[in-house]
Order: sequence, then structure tokens, then C-alpha cells
Amino acid sequence: MDESANGLKEAPCLRPRVECEKQAQRLHSLQQALDRNKAESDSFVYRVSHDLKAPVVSLYGMASVLLEDYGERLDEHGKHYLKRVMANAGMMERLIADLLAYSRVGRSAPVPERLQTETVVRNLLNQCSAEIAEKKIQITLRSPLPEVTFDRMRLEQIFLHLFTNAIRFMGNQPHPAIEIGGSADGRSATFHVRDNGIGIDPQHHEIIFGVFERLKEVEVDGTGMGLALVKKIIDLADGRIWVESTKGEGAAFFFSLPQ
Repeated sequence: MDESANGLKEAPCLRPRVECEKQAQRLHSLQQALDRNKAESDSFVYRVSHDLKAPVVSLYGMASVLLEDYGERLDEHGKHYLKRVMANAGMMERLIADLLAYSRVGRSAPVPERLQTETVVRNLLNQCSAEIAEKKIQITLRSPLPEVTFDRMRLEQIFLHLFTNAIRFMGNQPHPAIEIGGSADGRSATFHVRDNGIGIDPQHHEIIFGVFERLKEVEVDGTGMGLALVKKIIDLADGRIWVESTKGEGAAFFFSLPQ
């Protein structure tokens, strides 16, 4: 009687455990399928981008040689068309280069190291010094920035793309300014890059992190891959990136990295 009673008592307990194990197995299988699909997608993008690069470079080179060697035989319309071919080939080359950079993220394992974030940021600002001086942008660095354990090259890519994005979309702001700051709470380090440029309409806050997505309000150089690359790096690190902005009132990009 006791054994029968024990059996009746245990049955309801075993059933949820079995269901949980089955559910866990299904989730594991789905995760493996997603990882395979992602790896195949990245591999496809890498192969296609790599294969397209050579003919595009060749097209640009032949057009430039044609313009240089036979330019005197062409009228203004002919020269104009050749220059357009070169401009579009150059743009295609930049798109392919950015696609290759995007596909490479995640193909190699990161090399984490303890980084003085402020040193990284100051070095990158020096790289952008010509553009900063040209637009007379006031830079404010809220020191000290928290240290992080992260891959140096990937951290540099994050900040560099956020800096160039802020510079490009400054618009006609008479007193352009960019602020960099950060904080840490023991679990994660959070940074921000804030500008007083053209701002971003809230309906575009998620869209701008997509591949080849860019704001149309201002004509700027670039392929629209910068923020997509930044998001991919941060997602792979189990971090988070978001933007707070209103059109015409500047933008603040925040990202957090787990520590």
C-alpha cells in the first residue's frame, strides 16, 4: 500500500521533469539550427563579397585608365559618364569592404584584455582630429571612463563608428559638440556618445542598426554599415546598444558591455 501510494505521489513530479527535459532538448536543437544558419549566412556573405571585390576593382581601374589615356578624345558627356562609372565603382568597392568587415566579426574568436577605455578613446579622437577641427566640434570627455575586459580592436571599432557617425550627422549646428562618458556598476560598463546634431526620429531608432540603413536627411559619405557592425560586435558580447534621440535635437548612443 505504501509503495502504491509512493508511486502515485511520484508520478505527477516525474511528468513535469520529463517535459522540461524534452523542452530543453528542443530549445537546444533550435539554438544549434540558428547557429548553423547564422554561420552559413556569414560564410555566404564573406564568399560573395570576396568574389565581387576583384571585378569591381578592375572596373574602376579600367575606367580610370580610359579617362586618363583617351580623355582628350571624349567630349564632356563622355567624360561625365566615365566619372560616374568610377564613382559608382568606388562606392561598390566601399560597400563590399564593409560587408567583408561585417562578415569577419564572429569568424574569429575575440582576444579579451583589460583595457584603459579612456586611452583607447583619446587615441581614436586623435585619428579623427582633422574632421573635428574642420567642423570646429567641441569634444567633452567625462573622465574617468571605466576600464573594460574586451577585445581591443572591437572596442576601437565601436567607438570609431560612433564618433564618425556623430561627426557626419552634425548638420549645420553652429556650435557642434560631442560628449563621451561612461559608468560601471560591477556587472557591466555602460558608455555613451552624445551629439547635438540633426537627431533621429523615434520611428527610425531600430531601423538605423540594420545593414545598409542610413538617414536620408543629410547627404554624407558612408555605406550605412557602421551601426550594423557596432551592433553585431556588441550582440556577440551579450551586450546592448540603444539610442535616445528626437529629430532636430541631437542623438545619444548608449552601449553596455557585461564584465
